[in-house]
Amino acid sequence: NDLKGEIRVDVNETKRKPAWVDEEEERTTINIAKVNRIRKLRQEEGEVTISESAYVSRLRAQHVKLNPRTEWAQPNLKEKGYNSSDDDSDLIDGILRTDEDLMMRSSSKLQPGVLEYSTLIDANAQDPSSEPIKSVQFHRNAELLLAGGLDRRVRLFQIDGKRNPPIQSIFFDDCPVRKASFLPDGSQVIVSGRRKFFYCIDLVKAKAAKFGPLVGTEEKSLEMFEISPDSSTISFVGNE
Repeated sequence: NDLKGEIRVDVNETKRKPAWVDEEEERTTINIAKVNRIRKLRQEEGEVTISESAYVSRLRAQHVKLNPRTEWAQPNLKEKGYNSSDDDSDLIDGILRTDEDLMMRSSSKLQPGVLEYSTLIDANAQDPSSEPIKSVQFHRNAELLLAGGLDRRVRLFQIDGKRNPPIQSIFFDDCPVRKASFLPDGSQVIVSGRRKFFYCIDLVKAKAAKFGPLVGTEEKSLEMFEISPDSSTISFVGNE
């Protein structure tokens, strides 16, 4: 993926006149010499800054060159959902991952038709599950994430967008987890599976209590439930 020399792409055959031109793109400049990953977009050795429109054009040309069969880059195709490929170049992936400040001006407008995104580390990267995960949910403060799965564990992660360290893991030896959900008040977690009982985790005391079977019913599975907004009531889906 290491390209050397000038990047030259003939786009005369496919180039079309734009419906409108955003003058702000020409006034906004991007430093392509600041970050190693995008220095390959330079067409001259001493080139430092280029306009935003030129940056987008070179980035697209580079992607087309590295991924000639990428459908969305070809003209006259209908709009489709985008699926990321494992074969995307290191250059493009590196640009999208970088946290460097590439923009020389902060007053630029968003470009119509261009979606920028960045790939974050998996929330459970430091403590992944060995079995399928069936339930994920953010705590109301958005900094705590739970993940429960068929490995019979509920894991809690502190989400910082960089390391996402695990802070707690609770193992249930008799219940593969099908659903786990915070109470709306954020104080506890309800955990259930294809069992006639369920668990309640007290986050403050770091303890789990077992409840069930439910009185007056012969339900064998409490895997589907909803919690009332005031955290006072839990409704389970039954078969009767």
